[in-house]
Amino acid sequence: SKKFNILLLNGPELKYVGRKRAETLWFAFSYLPLKNVAKLAAQHDVNLACFQANSEERLIDKIIKVFESGFYLINPAAYTHTSIALRDALLAVSIPFVEIHLSNVHKREPFRHHSYFSDVAEGVICGLGAKGYEFALQFALDFLNKKHKISQNLQIFAEIYRKVHDFAVILPTQKTGFKMTALWKSILKVRLAIHYYF
Repeated sequence: SKKFNILLLNGPELKYVGRKRAETLWFAFSYLPLKNVAKLAAQHDVNLACFQANSEERLIDKIIKVFESGFYLINPAAYTHTSIALRDALLAVSIPFVEIHLSNVHKREPFRHHSYFSDVAEGVICGLGAKGYEFALQFALDFLNKKHKISQNLQIFAEIYRKVHDFAVILPTQKTGFKMTALWKSILKVRLAIHYYF
């Protein structure tokens, strides 16, 4: 089975980006970036699902239904500046995501400078063209690997806590007061470590 599940979402018209104004989106999008990202995902043993829709409803349905994804890569396109509903869907599932834009939105019309997603995204990539998708995937991989490592450490801490706690309970309290103090200090350290990583 694949190590991680990542969902790549493209908003309206992104299937036809190559037909837009050359000075704004200066390359033919077609499916080449998705092929490059899919190749990168395969190299890292990642299950990458790609989805494009022009309707807000279909994008929201996809966000809500794909709970097994560990990370989202999303280019909301024009919905970036208008869709509170998409924002709410992303917040509802609480799955981390990166916001991607092919062009530098801050060099375009003023109404494109506002995003309903940037303040809740793990990061924003814009103006790097197709490469932005690859950089976003690499960030997602680093993020998920770090999260996986923390999860493993938590399991270790929990096991240490259980063993130390069980051992402390069976010690005679009258003759081993010093040992009990040391053990409970160890338990406290483990508790603090678990609290920190949570």
